[in-house]
Amino acid sequence: MRMNKTTYCLVHVEDLVKDHVINAEGYRVTESSGTARPEDNRNLRGYFDSADDYKNRSDLYLKQNSFGVTDNKLLSGYGLKWIDEHKRRIEHIKNVCASYHVMGNATAIKPQRYFLYSKHYNFEYCIVPKIGCTYWKQLFKVLELDHPDYKAIFSQKRAKVHKTVQFINRSQGQTGRLIQVARNPFSRLYSAYIDKIYLPIFKPAVVNIERWRRRTLKNRKVKGGCANEITFQEFLEYISVTEEKGLMLNPHWRPVSSMCSTCSQNVILLVKQESFVKDVQFTLRYIGVDGEKYERLSEAMTKKRIELSLPGIVETVLNLNFRPSRCMDGREIARRLWFSFQIQGYIDVLLDFPETLFDPKVWDVSRNGTYISDIVLTTINTHPLSREKSQQQRYTFLRSAYMSVDKNILKRIVEIYSKDFELFQYSKVPPS
Repeated sequence: MRMNKTTYCLVHVEDLVKDHVINAEGYRVTESSGTARPEDNRNLRGYFDSADDYKNRSDLYLKQNSFGVTDNKLLSGYGLKWIDEHKRRIEHIKNVCASYHVMGNATAIKPQRYFLYSKHYNFEYCIVPKIGCTYWKQLFKVLELDHPDYKAIFSQKRAKVHKTVQFINRSQGQTGRLIQVARNPFSRLYSAYIDKIYLPIFKPAVVNIERWRRRTLKNRKVKGGCANEITFQEFLEYISVTEEKGLMLNPHWRPVSSMCSTCSQNVILLVKQESFVKDVQFTLRYIGVDGEKYERLSEAMTKKRIELSLPGIVETVLNLNFRPSRCMDGREIARRLWFSFQIQGYIDVLLDFPETLFDPKVWDVSRNGTYISDIVLTTINTHPLSREKSQQQRYTFLRSAYMSVDKNILKRIVEIYSKDFELFQYSKVPPS
């Protein structure tokens, strides 16, 4: 496998192992086996005493937990194993919060800008970057509009989505019905690095990290280079130093429990990135969403998702880097986009970046976002990856990234995100 060994391919891709077996520490998305219909008794063997036991427990759960759900049949397609999984998640959060001696603290800070409130369905959502927040904002637009333009909402560019949620009601976590989201801190941090630093999209963070980096490199008697050379280890070290100084971490990598004041909320459901589609579908049914809205919201997660989202990602990156510099010319921007889509499991890692198609003499980075989107989408469609291969590729990149990080830095990262690991039941052992 030929790889472009530039100074910024920082995850040791040459260590990829094609037949790597993904472990079960929370990094691989697995299908739930608890989607049995109540009437399908074969799927209930060994879990319930009888079909009546299933019905009684299901009815009790719906009676105790339903809020604003006038038709409990909306959850009838879910086996009790799946319903119990959600109950276990909430019980675990409450137990961990109780061990911290922090529950229902009315004086806790609840930043208004991090919460969205649905009048129609009477629940709140805490906005957490890098855990599907673009989709959640689109979801709120659909829920709060009587006649939403689905195509316009889901084809909207990512940058515009984040700027046009002003009409959605804000709250301060006071309804007592919070839908909490979570993601393994290890994968969330790596995703934030690739998306905001490596590409780069989030210029303010890149500038701050580069300033810190240059001071650090100077002290280490190493020549500083370009901001686009920030390594994953340096990114994690910067987070550690920022935390040690008592400064606020950027929302894209701030601990989830800190942003949402999780232990001060009444969390009714926990949606995990690792089971995102099933969790969101369950959530929609739980709050009473059905009909066309349910179908369209489900489709947006499962059908043509990459076709809808990829052009917006490409355009955002190009718009923010429309003035190529000595550090990053147009071809390098395209190369990083290509590599990021490999990391996300969209493009096969065995496919090299098509250098000749991005010759600066024939490709103008400032005007041709559609050009790179078409090339990437054509590659994805002509060389499709199976779901298993895609997940394996994503995990292998993640594993390789953490293997290159100093153990002392990793230890500090685990400490900073300890509550997230504990509240949301993720292993504190780095991918290996």
